[in-house]
Amino acid sequence: DISNNSSSEFCESLIDTRLKREIIMHSAGEIKHLEQQLNQIDNLKYVVAQPKLDSTKVDELEEKLAFQSSEVRSFHAQVVQLVEVYSTTMEAISRQLIEWDKKI
Repeated sequence: DISNNSSSEFCESLIDTRLKREIIMHSAGEIKHLEQQLNQIDNLKYVVAQPKLDSTKVDELEEKLAFQSSEVRSFHAQVVQLVEVYSTTMEAISRQLIEWDKKI
């Protein structure tokens, strides 16, 4: 009776092992896809692990942004002024060249 019992347990174990193997082989593509997704998640853990900004740091960054925005607006205004002066100068030179051409 003991050998019969162990034989039936062995058969069930073998069937279970074969069934598990078939399930794994049948699901190989899905398992591989799941593995890739888990790897992607693992690669992105650093994003979640970033330290949170405290209000002091946020305030500092906002001040820097405001300063930089002011500097950019000032620089833009200077560039616009330079372009206007350049355009006026080029127009004056063109008119002068036309006058000289008429005299020749």
